[in-house]
Amino acid sequence: MYAAVSKVLGIAAPLDLLTQERLAALVNDAESSLTYYATKFSNDPTYLGPTSLTVRPQRNFSIINAVFQSALSRGRTHISTASPSDAPLVDPAYWAHPINRAAHVAAIQYARKNLMSPPLDMIFDEEFEPGAKYTTDEEVEDWLSGVFTSENHEIGTLAMLLRDLVELSIRAVVI
Repeated sequence: MYAAVSKVLGIAAPLDLLTQERLAALVNDAESSLTYYATKFSNDPTYLGPTSLTVRPQRNFSIINAVFQSALSRGRTHISTASPSDAPLVDPAYWAHPINRAAHVAAIQYARKNLMSPPLDMIFDEEFEPGAKYTTDEEVEDWLSGVFTSENHEIGTLAMLLRDLVELSIRAVVI
């Protein structure tokens, strides 16, 4: 028999697993070194935003990403030509579901709130993107709609569909 420990523990709260004293000690330890780690890990020369290298400020950035792991929008992939060597047409359908748009905007606003609250406010200088001029949800959504892309890869765009269209060997059935 094999046994494994899951990497994800989503069904238990910390108080279900730790004594109150142990949890308090861990929180106290984390709070006492938070400034050190926030400063150490926040000044990264990398940048993940949409602005090109030639126009953005040459400085270090702290980056908070809002990433969807289970988006409700569903993309589509279509054959582009009769040639199997030609790339397919991929429509990831970003933000096709209104909940995805609302959740992304809310995540950006939540990240802003956290950056301007203790203890992160001690290392936060200013916001580069979307920028302080975008304050309302509508303004943030307008900005995001022009720059939003996938987090490195599209997922869920190649459904197997019904068996009469795709065989179990994942070979398309010609109709």
